[in-house]
Amino acid sequence: MMVVFRVDASAKMGIGHLMRCLTLAEGLRSRGKEVRFICRAQPGNLIGLLKRRAMPVTVLPDAPEARSQGESDYAAWLGVSQAQDASQTIEALAGRRPDWLIVDHYGLDAKWEQQLRPHVQHLMVIDDLADRPHDCDLLLDQNFAIEPEMRYRDLVPAACRLLLGPRYALLRREYRLWRQTLRPRDGRVRRVLVFLGGADPGHATSLALTALSTPELRHLHVDVVVGGNNPHRSALEAQARSRPRTTLHGHRPHLADLMAQADLAVGAGGVTTWERLCLGLPSLVISIAENQKPACVALAEAGVIYYAGDVGSLDEGKLSEHRCRILKDPKELVRMSEEGELMVDGWGVQRVVEALDPTPVGEIRLRPAEEEDIVLYYDWAGEHGARREGSHRDLLLWEQHKRWFQEKLDDPCSRLFVVEANGLPLGQIRFDRDQEEVRVDYSLDPLAHGRGWAAHLVALGARRLNELEPIYLGGEGDPGSAASRAAFLRLFSPELDVEESYTRFSIVILSDRSSWLNTYLPELVLDWLRDGHRVLWTHTQSELRPADLCFYLGCSRIVPAEVLGRFRNNLVVHESNLPQGKGWSPLTWQILEGKNRIPVTLLEADKKVDSGVVYMQEWVEFEGHELIGELRDAVARVTLSLCRRFVEAYPAIVAQAREQVGKESFYRRRRPADSRLEPMRSLADQFDLLRVVDNVRYPAFFEWRGHSYVLSIRKAERR
Repeated sequence: MMVVFRVDASAKMGIGHLMRCLTLAEGLRSRGKEVRFICRAQPGNLIGLLKRRAMPVTVLPDAPEARSQGESDYAAWLGVSQAQDASQTIEALAGRRPDWLIVDHYGLDAKWEQQLRPHVQHLMVIDDLADRPHDCDLLLDQNFAIEPEMRYRDLVPAACRLLLGPRYALLRREYRLWRQTLRPRDGRVRRVLVFLGGADPGHATSLALTALSTPELRHLHVDVVVGGNNPHRSALEAQARSRPRTTLHGHRPHLADLMAQADLAVGAGGVTTWERLCLGLPSLVISIAENQKPACVALAEAGVIYYAGDVGSLDEGKLSEHRCRILKDPKELVRMSEEGELMVDGWGVQRVVEALDPTPVGEIRLRPAEEEDIVLYYDWAGEHGARREGSHRDLLLWEQHKRWFQEKLDDPCSRLFVVEANGLPLGQIRFDRDQEEVRVDYSLDPLAHGRGWAAHLVALGARRLNELEPIYLGGEGDPGSAASRAAFLRLFSPELDVEESYTRFSIVILSDRSSWLNTYLPELVLDWLRDGHRVLWTHTQSELRPADLCFYLGCSRIVPAEVLGRFRNNLVVHESNLPQGKGWSPLTWQILEGKNRIPVTLLEADKKVDSGVVYMQEWVEFEGHELIGELRDAVARVTLSLCRRFVEAYPAIVAQAREQVGKESFYRRRRPADSRLEPMRSLADQFDLLRVVDNVRYPAFFEWRGHSYVLSIRKAERR
């Protein structure tokens, strides 16, 4: 996967755009992605920094003479026309078509993006302004707004995904690491951090330092950071020398350590706002650019920053007035610190990387929840598993939620797991044991919505329960026995606490541990849980608890009458037109017979194999080219459909059962030798055999000149 960034830095536009892109690029590179930059060589650029970070960069020439007269300031930042920049960017791609082109530039809009479209797979825009149209697949705006989606209405295509808000703030990993060891803030101000951006065009650093040099504040320790593009360094050095307990710092890769040590910050809007919030650092914020004002105003209204106004209208008197109000209210500083930490958790880069390169469902992992996961859980779950919307300003609710979370971590009958994808927390699943039943509650990050993860998550969590120590044991059998581990799952719902009859049926599924159908069964389990049923899925007969229904799906073992007697009805799905084709592997044998219309039958399990009454039947049509994966997928979909329909119609459907009629026939068990190819016969003659072989478990093979050779088959991708 190759990702190309089109972004600039200059003395006029500042360094924030490039720095956040660099942070995202490093996150992508840590996931093994190829990353490249395309930047214009304008005065104050950071191309040298990119090279020092080993980031490949193609340099576009600065062309000040090409700047159009009368264009907006943002258009002038580009240095050339959008058409010329697009042509130069296409040339810089050198014929390579990146998976993602990420553009972060106020001087570019849909006109530029449409020119690049044919030369890239996907296009992402990083924006803060919401003042111009974009033609992109993904848009990131990490600013805080009351109704963020409304800002981009009619500005992006309908299919464009939006990543909006500070939870996607592009922060270096150091902020998340320092956050883990952050000391509790008590509201007392002993140390102040001053940083007004890399260029500080309004000379606000000097103003802040003057305000902190009054006699009543000279006892405070002050750290002043001067950006690499700040033209006032010499004057600031002199000013710092005249104030005791003042340390001047030059350009730094990050400010995480200084922010963690500080009790208050005087800073600019923009990227550093999210860094301060992540570390719970209360801030007096000065907007040093027009585009910073909306976010500063919104954050001030939300109560997470003090906003002093824009640098052009600020003077020492106004700054001192704000300073006095802040220092007189330690409780407000503590509240602001807590609010900031709730708003920005430091996982923004990983979330954006996950949006660009989604983790396959088979690679998600569960880990036991820890106390520091409370902020994430609060964001995902909220009350009754629904993600809270709006701000986090209700600290009373937060405290209640935190106490509940801590109680669950210590509860021996509760297990809480965090869902991780490449180390990124993306959800939670909780199991609460109550005698023979386990209630399940899960929630997923919005990033994971629409991926079909829920069914896999429930199955994965259920498997983890069987790996736990004996706190989950109880019920029948001796402690530690298989029967004592078995428990029905039931999905948590507010209605369950009011009306126990919400649970309709108890359903058991028994499948072989090695069955190919296991890949599909989590979907069926989750569907039944969502419908209010209790479900137990196991691979072991000794774990079968009495229930209304038992489905034997992908189960090759004979079930004794004693086990069948535990259930009101026992159901089997068989891929043949019974009574013909009883026995083993009916799908495979019928394909080998040249059939491409296969019946799937739902019947009652009986003492004799595949001899019970038939309830439902559905036919699957194939075209003759499908391989084993496609054959199984089609049969699995019909199998799940039959099972769902039976439960939906139960118990009335039992009266519709029909006896099997006709002469019975049986298929034998397939053996590895049945995958043998004859080398002297054509592939066409043996194609149906190639369709049904399993490349892993029983691959096709042939013998020639005293040796055996294994073949695998897969469909080539269509071009």
